[in-house]
Amino acid sequence: MKLKGIISENTFKPRHMASSARRTALITLKSSYANILLLVVPFALASNNVGWPSLAVFILNFVAIVPLAACLCFATEELAEHLGDNLGAFLNASFGNSVELITAIIALKQGQIRVVQTSMLGSVISNSLLVLGCCFVAGGYNRFKQTFNITAAQTLSSLLILSTSSLMIPAALHSSIASSLSKTETDTITPENPGSRILKLSRGTAIILLLMYLFYLFFQMKTHKTLFEAEVTPADVLEQNQITEKVESEQIVQEKASTIEDSREESNTSTNDGVFQGAKASVTNTSELQKSGTGLHSKILKSRKGTLFSVAANLEEEHLSILASLVVLVIITVLVAFCADYMVGSIDDLVETSGMTKTFVGLVLLPISGNAAEHVTSVVVATKNKMDLAIGVAIGSSTQIALFVTPLLVLIGWWIGESMSLLFTTFECCTMFITIFITNSMIADGESNYLEGVMLISAYVIIAVAFFFFPDSATGLS
Repeated sequence: MKLKGIISENTFKPRHMASSARRTALITLKSSYANILLLVVPFALASNNVGWPSLAVFILNFVAIVPLAACLCFATEELAEHLGDNLGAFLNASFGNSVELITAIIALKQGQIRVVQTSMLGSVISNSLLVLGCCFVAGGYNRFKQTFNITAAQTLSSLLILSTSSLMIPAALHSSIASSLSKTETDTITPENPGSRILKLSRGTAIILLLMYLFYLFFQMKTHKTLFEAEVTPADVLEQNQITEKVESEQIVQEKASTIEDSREESNTSTNDGVFQGAKASVTNTSELQKSGTGLHSKILKSRKGTLFSVAANLEEEHLSILASLVVLVIITVLVAFCADYMVGSIDDLVETSGMTKTFVGLVLLPISGNAAEHVTSVVVATKNKMDLAIGVAIGSSTQIALFVTPLLVLIGWWIGESMSLLFTTFECCTMFITIFITNSMIADGESNYLEGVMLISAYVIIAVAFFFFPDSATGLS
C-alpha cells in the first residue's frame, strides 16, 4: 500500500475532525470482541483515587489492560499496513510486546525488580507452554495430526534456546564463584542486589542479545522472509481464482449491458429493448454471484487474518488512516501506562492481604493480562489449521521477550539507576531450562496433536503451582 499524505487541508476542520473521530472510534471498537471490556477502563482509572481496596484496584486494572492490549495491537497493525512490508513488519515485531514493556518499565521505575524479572520469565513460560499447548489442543482435538513449517519453527526455537541460555549464565557464574566470596558478600547477593560482577555481565549480555535481535529481524524480514510466511493451501488458491473469475465475468457483462443500453437509446426498437432486458437479467444474476464471491472472499480473509480479536479483518474497506492509527496508538499507550501504574502500585498491598507472593503475581498473573489478545488469536488461528502462524505467535513472542524486551529492560534500568540484572534464582533457571527443553522436543518433528498440547499445558500448571508456594524470601542462588 502506498504511503498517502497524513494531513490534508480538511484535516483540522471541526466537522471533518468529528466525522473522523467517530469513524476511528467505530472501527477500533469493531476490531475486537474483547473491547466490551473497555467499559471497565473508567472504573479502573478511578479505583486508585477513590480509596478502593488494593485487590479491587489490581483486578480492575488487570481486566482493563486486556482490551487495551487488543486495541494497541490493532492500531499497530493498521499503521503497519501503510508503511510497506519491511517497515510494517519491523513495527509489528518491535511493538508486539509493547504492553509487557510498558508494564515492566513502570514496575522498574517503582523499584519492583523481582516483579519485572518474574513477569519476563512468566511471559516466556506461558507463551511456550500454555499458549502453544492450547494451540495444539484447539487445532488437534478433531484432527489426527497437524503439520507446520519445521524450518521456521526450529529457527525460532534455536533463537529461544540461545537467548534463554544467556539469561541463565549470570546465575551459573554466581554459583561458580560463590565459594571464593566472603560470607558477607555471598549473603547480600540477591536478584535485587546482584553485585558489581553480575551487573556488568548482565549489561554486556544485554547489549549482545540486542545485536542478535537486530540480526534476527534482518534474517526474518529481508534475507529469509519466505521462511516465516504462512503457507497458502491449494484450496485457498482455488477459491481466490473462482472469485477473480466471477468479478471479471461481471465486468464483461456490465460492459455488454452498457453497449446494449446505448444502442437501445439510439434505435429505441422493441428488439433491442428485449436484448437489454436479457442483459439486465444477466447482470442481476452476476451480481448475485458477486455477492456470493464477496462472502467467500470474506471467509478466506477470516481464515487467514480474522480472529476473535480481529473482527475488522473481514471489513476490507474499513481501515484507519495513518493519522488515526497514530492517535489511537498514543491514546491507548497513555491509558495502558495509567492502568499499569495503578496495577503495579497495588501489588505490595495485594501480596500482604491475599497471601500470594510477588513471584507468583509476576510470573503467572501479569503475563495473562498483557498477552490475552495474542493468546486467543493464536488459539483461534490454530483451530483453522494455520499452525505456522500459531507457532509464529507463540514461540515468536517468547523469543522476542527473551531476545529483545528483557535485555532492553536491563539497559533501561542501567539508565535510570536501577540494578536490573539477568540474575535469576536457581529454581527459575531450572524451570526456564525445562520449558525450552519440552517446547523444542514438541516441535522438533514438524507435527502436533492434542496429546502434545495436554502435556504442555500440564507442564505449565505444575510450574505455576510450584511458584505459588515459592516464597519471595528464598533466593535459591547458593
